[in-house]
Amino acid sequence: METIKVLIADDHQIVIDGILSFLREEEGIEIVHTANNGREVLEKLQQEEVDVVILDINMPKMDGLEAARTILQTYSKTKILLLTMFGESQYIVNALKVGVHGYVMKEKSKEYLVGAIYSVYRGASYWSPEILARISDVTNSFSELQEEPLAFTEREHELLCMMVAFPGYTSDEIGREFNIASVTVDTHIRNMKNKIKVKKRSELIMYAIKNGVCEE
Repeated sequence: METIKVLIADDHQIVIDGILSFLREEEGIEIVHTANNGREVLEKLQQEEVDVVILDINMPKMDGLEAARTILQTYSKTKILLLTMFGESQYIVNALKVGVHGYVMKEKSKEYLVGAIYSVYRGASYWSPEILARISDVTNSFSELQEEPLAFTEREHELLCMMVAFPGYTSDEIGREFNIASVTVDTHIRNMKNKIKVKKRSELIMYAIKNGVCEE
């Protein structure tokens, strides 16, 4: 079984200790580093890279979003998962702009965090249900998105609506739903992103929500 190397960052040691207590029970997850601020995260990553970084947003010296931006620029294979108590619109907007891979509220059960770690490691995104429900309210902050929906092919439309309904699904999982290869799913997704001139799956999903692409 492949082991996922994880770094946990939070300015409250009691939070780190709580996460450690249940993640250590997961056979497929190894806690490589812990940190109490964003600068310390970057220092730890210089010592040893990890697969997933779990970041609090509000930390001293360098907050989670600034750290996430630097990590994504420096360590392209590392996935960023925000674990925070902040669910307000401005935080969601900033997280999406930075391009984090997941966003989990601290009050959720440990199963949510474990599921999020595995999801982002596999290449999917993961957003807590209550955060996902708010995304449609914040997409107006992305002025670069189209104001009018473009035409998608029937297959593109089906795949896009599957992504809206299940944003954590990987290309392989979507492909199984439609009995097509994951590489075919990736090709459709790439074509849709090119049509609306975005680079990220999250922006494609936001576009669909904003423009009612999947509304009957």
